[in-house]
Amino acid sequence: MSRVTEGLLYGKADRAMNRTRTTMLENQEKAISGKRINKPSDDPQGMMRAMGLKAKIDRNEQSMKNMEIANSFLSVTDSSLGELTNVLTRAKELAIQMSNSSNQSPETFDAAKAEVEQLFYQVVQIGNTRMGEHYIFAGYQTERPPFDVDGKYFGDQGAIEIEVQPGQRVQLNVTGLSPFMGLEEMPKDIEGLDVVKPDGLAAREPASVLAYNRNIDEKEDPVAFESLKSEVGVNVFEVFKGFLSGLETGESVKINSAIEGLDHAFSQVLRTRTNVGALQNAVQTNQGLVDNQTATATVLKSNVVDADTTQVYSDLARNETMLNATLEANKKLLTPSLLDFLK
Repeated sequence: MSRVTEGLLYGKADRAMNRTRTTMLENQEKAISGKRINKPSDDPQGMMRAMGLKAKIDRNEQSMKNMEIANSFLSVTDSSLGELTNVLTRAKELAIQMSNSSNQSPETFDAAKAEVEQLFYQVVQIGNTRMGEHYIFAGYQTERPPFDVDGKYFGDQGAIEIEVQPGQRVQLNVTGLSPFMGLEEMPKDIEGLDVVKPDGLAAREPASVLAYNRNIDEKEDPVAFESLKSEVGVNVFEVFKGFLSGLETGESVKINSAIEGLDHAFSQVLRTRTNVGALQNAVQTNQGLVDNQTATATVLKSNVVDADTTQVYSDLARNETMLNATLEANKKLLTPSLLDFLK
């Protein structure tokens, strides 16, 4: 029968206490950090899953920031179009008043002309609305005013989009073409074309632009040209200029034509606001989806990484009891004699 030496007992006791202390230290780290996984070696598979969930949460947070920007952009756009609607409404009130022969006199014409001129410049200002340093109706050309004082358009038809979810993008702008120019597309070729001049999109009937893009000659095929008018709106600036001309000359025909033009302008602005509303709804819907996804991913990550506080403190108490019990047992078993230990 082999003899159990003091050295063997000391070694075994030391290993037992080290294991208990190591476990206790790990549980203390969990208690302090609140995390079950503090380093990859704690749970390699759990760490990989937690990293994947964190990456998803980070992507969602960026998407939420993008959508907040889009909401702000679209809110400013809708507010600006609301102001434009008010201007058009006031212009139509003036046109109706001035179409009545009982209101027509040099003085009333002059007063109406002065107010319409101010409304015209107000339309220009609305078209040049900015959010921060960016002009909202300029398409991609956001660093320069899209309209000059004559109502010529310097922007393009660029649709600015943001990513709201992986692989899914939403437009956050509308260009000045639709609400102000009555167009959905720019002329295809600007060289040698009267529609576009070097200093911007010139004032010309929107149907002429569409006819050019579709290779339709308005003189040779007047029927086809007339049908195009139902696909376009009116140039708001030209409607105002026609109204002003009628006030200057006292021509009732031009004033009455302005009433019709303002009606068309009001309709195209309303359509644009409807589109903006649809874009806002799309952004808000995605905000709700992304918010739910983030909440779910956060819970899953917590389940993987976070420690069970009750369990951790229970384990710490058990570790302390085990360590104390080991120390007490070793006091009784081990003879504190160097001579015995060396045998």
